[in-house]
Amino acid sequence: MNKKIIVLILILVILLSGCSKVGYEKLKKPKYGKGFQKKPWVKSTQKLPKTKPTSKIPVTPAEETLRVAGKWEQLNGLDGGDMHFIESTSEGILFASHGFSGVWRSVDGGQSWKMIKQNDFVDVHFYDIQEFDGKIYAGSNKGLWVSYDDGESWEKVQTGFKEVDSGKYHVVSLTVYRGNLFFTAVLDKPYRSGGIGKGLLLYLDGRAKKFYSPADDEIVVAAKDPYLFISSPYSGLYVYNGSWRKILDKRTTKIYIDDDYNLYIGTIEDFYYIGVFDGNNWNFKHITLNLDPKKTIFYFIVPDPLNNKRLWFGAGGISTFYSFSGKWEGSAFIGVGCWDGKRLYNSHFSPNFATSITFLEGGSVQTSCGVSTKYALITQGGRNSVMKTDDGGVTWKRSYEGVYGDTINEVNAISSGILKDSIVITAVSGIEIAQNNGDSWLDIDFTLGKFGGKLPGYSWCAVSPNEKVMGKYDLLISTGYPSPFKGDGVFAVDISCIESGGGLCIKKLIEGPHYEMVIVDDRLYAGNMDSGVDVLDLKTLTTSKLDITDPAPIVRYFDGKIFVETYKSGYSGDSWRWTGKSGEIYVCDSSCKVIYNRYAISFSVKDNQLIALRKDAIVYKSDIYSNDVKEIRLPRKLYTDMVVNWEKGVIFVSTFNEGVFYITLDQIKSGSVELKPLNDGLLTLKIRNLEYYNGYIFCGTEGNSVYRMKPSFYSRNGT
Repeated sequence: MNKKIIVLILILVILLSGCSKVGYEKLKKPKYGKGFQKKPWVKSTQKLPKTKPTSKIPVTPAEETLRVAGKWEQLNGLDGGDMHFIESTSEGILFASHGFSGVWRSVDGGQSWKMIKQNDFVDVHFYDIQEFDGKIYAGSNKGLWVSYDDGESWEKVQTGFKEVDSGKYHVVSLTVYRGNLFFTAVLDKPYRSGGIGKGLLLYLDGRAKKFYSPADDEIVVAAKDPYLFISSPYSGLYVYNGSWRKILDKRTTKIYIDDDYNLYIGTIEDFYYIGVFDGNNWNFKHITLNLDPKKTIFYFIVPDPLNNKRLWFGAGGISTFYSFSGKWEGSAFIGVGCWDGKRLYNSHFSPNFATSITFLEGGSVQTSCGVSTKYALITQGGRNSVMKTDDGGVTWKRSYEGVYGDTINEVNAISSGILKDSIVITAVSGIEIAQNNGDSWLDIDFTLGKFGGKLPGYSWCAVSPNEKVMGKYDLLISTGYPSPFKGDGVFAVDISCIESGGGLCIKKLIEGPHYEMVIVDDRLYAGNMDSGVDVLDLKTLTTSKLDITDPAPIVRYFDGKIFVETYKSGYSGDSWRWTGKSGEIYVCDSSCKVIYNRYAISFSVKDNQLIALRKDAIVYKSDIYSNDVKEIRLPRKLYTDMVVNWEKGVIFVSTFNEGVFYITLDQIKSGSVELKPLNDGLLTLKIRNLEYYNGYIFCGTEGNSVYRMKPSFYSRNGT
């Protein structure tokens, strides 16, 4: 017979706004040593001895004392993201897809988009679509799909090839040849062992069947009866009409075939080629541009639908499924120009990569080449995402309303200060501010821009002061690694200035790369990614440092005390926190002391209890000052973040590729934990960070912007 369990929990002590994981109580002033304003804190020489933990227990099934349920919903904010594919059907229905996950559909020419949301579309993205036999087929990273309702819903096609249906091989191109649907599937990058992605040429005849191909390395297919073409960046271009023959020995990429069987081909590092058909063979002309082709994938070159003397072409260093990638190095552009059969002239270029293009009917413009198509859309990265032209490619405008496909750096709940109860979200493409727990958004989307001629790196964390800094600034943003241009610092932002479109809205307050920040009274504590913690007096703008010399990116506030974690590993990419190898957690009251001498991805403190997430274990200390440590091994996953609801005794952990899980504090105390999934409603399991605020969990994703859930908690007897 179950007994009702009543758990009495002390009210949580809130930590301040910013990347620190927040609680629920008014901040308390920490205790400082004498003369703190004149000199930094003194680091204690007393470190916890590196004793063995008192408990290192493997995961075993644990009795479930508390159950958590809820459904995630995607917030309608942080639009944009790196799009890699776009195509239009014969009815003008558009599909765009992210390089990470997500497929969006538009029926109004790209003015607005809706994500295709179905349970089996988790982490699905499209490479290509093909209309065939009254249906739409799509090639993806998770097999072949078909739609019977113009792409509103999709069904998985069981090809009979396990490696294709499982997603080990990605379906990257489709075409129709002699009344059959042909497609190529290429081995996914994790299975290549650093080598080339082997490919299959298949066609549907009930189930899929193999069709012999003279090349099998990262191949794409195209056709116009009676000819079938295969292109490989390692073997070149082949044509089939009863038998195969190579017609271009170059590192070829995508193929376009016009009504006269002329070929338009991109390459890797060798610009473009046009193959002029003479009835039997193709005579190739090399189209070069006045730029360095090294490290560049020249994705496409296509003739204008209304005028084959005008060409559209795109390139970038970023790779889709190709092994080759020159990201951050290669040339990136979308271009248009006139072609007289011998040379390209009157070209116009716009920046940012362009991996795909599609045209819309309904208009024309006059150009130096003659009449040309008015409307086209391309896929680009970050703040550009999906771009549309209405003047024949001279200018491009953003056209991605509803494409919530950004990659999130941090979700920052602002628990105090001028912007209290706002949620500041930093992302690859910019910074946006949500209100009402994500139900509404300020009409701003901004980046920090150059300072002293240098661009900052990633925008990470956000806090809001109690009073405007310098009588003007109400938001503080930190930037740090990865940072290719070294323009980092802590920046003060005037939100009203941003909203009005004014100038001089941002000021740098502290130099150098920073990560987490908290404000206590009128002092900003900013974790310096190179050395220690910078302390900024927000009234006088004078700075000092805590006497911690190691890089200390993580700064949090619990129980009226500052907590700092050092990081003694290299900052590799934007996922450095998940893979750190060494560091220490300090508590700083009148002095700073080490309370845990191993690196943790995230940690939380309440009433002197510590919970920390390591790469391979969950850590618990009933007293932060004690040497007793309980470390419980976790299943092998790529853990990314952790937040704690101390009141309910529930710990939420995020992973990259497996979503969100929860465990209970009672389980941790017993030494036996079992991760329970909490993924209902998520269309990606690539979770980068978590935040818990006002009863909601927020998760920042890679490529799907932000989701939220209001979890419900049930005890074993259902209450």
